[in-house]
Amino acid sequence: MAPVGLSLGLFFPSGLQIVAERTKEAIVWAWGINLGFSVIGSMLSIILAQFYGFKIIIWAALGLYFIAALCYEKLASDK
Repeated sequence: MAPVGLSLGLFFPSGLQIVAERTKEAIVWAWGINLGFSVIGSMLSIILAQFYGFKIIIWAALGLYFIAALCYEKLASDK
């Protein structure tokens, strides 16, 4: 579980560090957006898993983390 937890928990702290270097005011927004999507994501994943199965949820999560990696790369390269 450690490799999965490490990879899943990598994007937010890294992105938060990059945002903090640019503008301190955006840190509060980043936390708020993260918290909001955490609540929505947990509820939505349960609902969608009941209708489509957990395999679809895993593939959707993989796609979203791929998009997050692309966004992080773009954000990091714009320094």
